[in-house]
Parts: sequence; C-alpha cells; structure tokens
Amino acid sequence: SNFKNFAKNIDANTIKLGIDAIDKKVRITTGMLVAFLAAPGAGKSSAAFGILNTLSNSGEKAMFFSMDMGADQVFQRLIQRHTNHQSDTILDAYATDKKHIVEDYEQKLSENYKNIKFCFKTSMTPEMIRAIVEQEFLTTGSYPKMILLDYLECIRTEVADPTQSKAIAALALKDIANEFGINVFLLTQPTKLAGGPAGE
Repeated sequence: SNFKNFAKNIDANTIKLGIDAIDKKVRITTGMLVAFLAAPGAGKSSAAFGILNTLSNSGEKAMFFSMDMGADQVFQRLIQRHTNHQSDTILDAYATDKKHIVEDYEQKLSENYKNIKFCFKTSMTPEMIRAIVEQEFLTTGSYPKMILLDYLECIRTEVADPTQSKAIAALALKDIANEFGINVFLLTQPTKLAGGPAGE
C-alpha cells in the first residue's frame, strides 16, 4: 500500500526545515500542506530562504514560487543573507563592475541554492502551479520534495470573496501535495481587520 511505502521510508519522507524549534517538535513530511502564519513584516520570507537553503544543502530539490517579491528583490536578499553586505554595497559592486565581488556573490547563490528552482510569475492559480510541478517531473524525472509559496493571499481563484478564495486555493494545494507526494509549504498572514478595537 501507499502508506506502507511511506512509513518504510519515513526518514526520506521527513523534511527538516533547519528551524530547531519546529524540527524537534513537529514531523513535517511529504504529502502535507503546511501553512506558516505570521504578521506582515515578521520575517516569513527570511524564514523561507532559510528553509530553501537547508533543503538545497541537504541535496533535496525544491521550488520557490515568489508571487510577492520580484526576482531582483529576492536575489538581493539572498546575497545579503550570505554576505551580511548592505543593499547599497551589493548594488555598487554590480554598478561599478567589481568582478571579483560579483563572482563571489553569484558563487554563494549557486552553492547555497543549487537544488532550488525559482518562479516569479504573479497572480498564479493552483492549476498553473500544478502545471509547473508536472512540467518539472516531465523535464527531470522527479518531483521536488517541497514547493514553497510566498504567499497564499497572492494565489488567484475564480471566487471574489477573499476568505472563500483562500480556502479554495488551500484545498487545491492540498490536492497537489497528496497527488504528487510532495510537501506544499505555504506562507500566509492574518487578514487585515477593518474598524476599531471595540469590534469583534
């Protein structure tokens, strides 16, 4: 049965995020939809970069769907993460063609994210995400162990109501996790509330 295979290979099906507080208390596996909830600006994307780095350095394939930040922002932040250089320093190195510094930046990205595929399409539907994952299998012969989506509120469905739309998107993503036997890791944030503090 599928469960017997899953259980026999539980170590291979377990995903370590590189976050001790989670890794020691919760078993995250393939076939799961995991929602990582935090307020805007709380560091969800930074946590995501750490997870991708951990997976890649463990030899695991993953895909990162950045529907919020563009490629330039993401790669600048990844360089900052691995060099502690400020954004002005990084931009100046490229602007003034400091080849040895730029080569160092690009080598660090290549070393730390060699097993990660990046997708920067915006306003994607669950069906579009599914198609990209299926294409990855057709191209490489294997599925990624995880797809990491930044973030739920950017996923488009045919439903106008935001709460219903998020629920429909989450269910469709859970189907992707089940069918392909991969982990779908979803960044999300609390709904912004309207009204005053006296309201429910």
